[in-house]
Amino acid sequence: MLEPITFEEGILILVIVQLLIGISQFLYYPSIRRYVNKQIFPDKSYFVSVIVPVKGSTPTLTDNFRSLCTQEYPNYEVIFVSESEDDPGAAVAHKIIDEWRQSNDVMKAGGKGGEAVAASEDPDGPSENKGCFSPSNVRYVCAGELTDLSMIAKSHNMIKALEIAEAEVYLFTDSDVFHPSHWIREMINPLGEEIRGKTISASTAVFFIDPEGFLGIFPSLSTNVAAFLSSFTRKYQDLPTYASGASMAVFSSVFYQSKIIDAWKKSLNDDLVLATTIVDAGFSIFNVRRLPTRPVEKFTTWKGMNNKMVRWMLTVNHYTHPSYHREAYSYGVINLQFQTLLNISLILSVLQLLGLADLDWSLIFRLLLITYGYNVATRFIIARIIKEKNVYPYLWLSPISQYFWGIYFVYLALFCRKFTWGGREYHLNKRFGKLIKSQ
Repeated sequence: MLEPITFEEGILILVIVQLLIGISQFLYYPSIRRYVNKQIFPDKSYFVSVIVPVKGSTPTLTDNFRSLCTQEYPNYEVIFVSESEDDPGAAVAHKIIDEWRQSNDVMKAGGKGGEAVAASEDPDGPSENKGCFSPSNVRYVCAGELTDLSMIAKSHNMIKALEIAEAEVYLFTDSDVFHPSHWIREMINPLGEEIRGKTISASTAVFFIDPEGFLGIFPSLSTNVAAFLSSFTRKYQDLPTYASGASMAVFSSVFYQSKIIDAWKKSLNDDLVLATTIVDAGFSIFNVRRLPTRPVEKFTTWKGMNNKMVRWMLTVNHYTHPSYHREAYSYGVINLQFQTLLNISLILSVLQLLGLADLDWSLIFRLLLITYGYNVATRFIIARIIKEKNVYPYLWLSPISQYFWGIYFVYLALFCRKFTWGGREYHLNKRFGKLIKSQ
């Protein structure tokens, strides 16, 4: 008859099992990557309106805007929009429009998609712009002041820009993102294709923060790992209900059939509401995992970081589609090994301190050390896979960051109903899903 195992032996077995689960999962990721890389669709020629809401300015804003005008796609226009001409981003938009006009005067034009390269000292243009095109038009729209706080200024601005958009496809992006030259092509090519019996009506890219400075690093340690696990856990996750405002494309016909503008006017979010409304209207969304978008995040104060993270957490909880909440929960269950071991060691420490357990402190300390190192190691592997920048000196903070933002998220979801954005305070009254069903 087998002898019963001791508590210490049980802990050792649990650690070994969790480590094996983690290793097997990381061995599975290359097969997901191969699957994603094979998702290549035929080139499309839809005329595309790129809508860029502008608010404020960053050191990279000019380069971000220039990247929109050197795309490897021959049939598109760019529309910048801000609430006021006095916005510092509006001046940068006008500068880019002037550059585009000057380049069209001296280089070969050609209607929609006349060939051109980015203005530079090198007449051949930088190597990454070879084969790129100039947009058929680059325009700026002043949306005017937002007066109705039942919607956000960003949605207000985009609705105004859409009044002059002339395309078959709308492609929305944020001003804080630098786009590679194949961005439009990657976002547009899936549209109209069929994946496992469903026609792709809209597409969205994966969202990873590209952090700068310590305060930018701190939220990225958790946000990026969450985006990675939700995007690269399941091989056939092709029709998600989540969207990234940094990059989302939709047929103009689908946009209006889904009544997106009506939804925007009644909600305090743009991208998640866009995705939710499209899905509820019976259309499908494709996640372009080949193309991560990387907005730069640099915070100078804890207050600034707090304000943005509060807005993110509240709107994600409030406006994501109910099916995404179920998916996110299942991803969390699948990936419990990233925190389970650390949780167990901390629980044992608390029980010991409260006198509810009689364990060897050296065992608890070793378990805590091993599991903390395991969490940092898994975060290092994820950082390598998604090619993060500037995070490696701070990876030791990743377990702490995940606990901090996890607790913060639960607190906000339970007790907070307002956030500040662009100098305005917005109040969340009722969940968007319920509002849609009442229409």
